[in-house]
Amino acid sequence: MGFSAGGIATLEAVQLGGAERLMEHKFKAAIAYYPNCSVANGDMAVPTLILIGELDDSVPSKKCREMMTQRSAREAPCSLTSTRVLVTHLMRRNSGTAWRPMATGVDYNAAAADQSISDARAFLKGVFGG
Repeated sequence: MGFSAGGIATLEAVQLGGAERLMEHKFKAAIAYYPNCSVANGDMAVPTLILIGELDDSVPSKKCREMMTQRSAREAPCSLTSTRVLVTHLMRRNSGTAWRPMATGVDYNAAAADQSISDARAFLKGVFGG
């Protein structure tokens, strides 16, 4: 699991033909929160969940949607979940005390943040059972 740049690293780590082929111990699943999807082709070696913020102007969701349509090898399921706002990427500390949205005109959406956590849990439960 990775967030933002960590999400990019997550996608790169499980992309078919990429770093995953060099690893002795393989990942079983991957979750990437608001990655820049332009670095990946969407062909993943393991089930992968990508969570993006529809209004995130730091990492446009359009790139992830484009990646999903261009996937060629479909060995492992790769799903994209888009919500109005996924919080952490869009938030920055303001005056050392309060967190403010970085994206213009976007407010924190607690329901979207909670939904992303539920989506991640459901994804992991589907992959690992339980």
